[in-house]
Amino acid sequence: MKRILIYGDSNTWGYNSQGGRYENRWPRLLNGYEIVEEGVNGRTTIFDDCKPYRNGLQGLGYALVAAKPIDLLIIQLGINDLKFTDAQGSGEGLKAILDSLIDIDIKYPGANSTIFTDIKRILIVSAVETNQKESKKLASIYEKIAKEYNCFFLNPNNFVKSNDIDHIHLDELNHRKLAIAMQVAIDNILGG
Repeated sequence: MKRILIYGDSNTWGYNSQGGRYENRWPRLLNGYEIVEEGVNGRTTIFDDCKPYRNGLQGLGYALVAAKPIDLLIIQLGINDLKFTDAQGSGEGLKAILDSLIDIDIKYPGANSTIFTDIKRILIVSAVETNQKESKKLASIYEKIAKEYNCFFLNPNNFVKSNDIDHIHLDELNHRKLAIAMQVAIDNILGG
């Protein structure tokens, strides 16, 4: 069975804006794959938060080595970057993460280098838009970077919207919708 590492923030973790965590969050609704969920509330691409362990670049090596071997890496970050920078700055953070994957077996010994070959087995998923103006720029910036690095890309905003409570997180219905879109994208990439 093919193994997928999903590296993201609170919408990967399944944060419920009314309290707790969704049991039926989108990574758990995927079928036919072994899923390694690596979502952390507040995770950024490269920025240090006042809470520990939020810098995505710093935590990526551990996640890759702990999850090995992996057939696909999914990165869903960006929205928390907007506490520290604009959408373009978030894009620079994504580039830093992707640059860290070049020569992956040297930087992260034992990690599976098959995700960073000529055809990258990396799926970039832009953040779900919020009511913040900068959030609406993330998808186009992330799509451009995905093309530049020869990665796959999915814009979740074509399928889902953030909830009406905090306008950042997905509700249970939108977790299901995102799972459907992700299932199609993953099946196309891995031939599932």
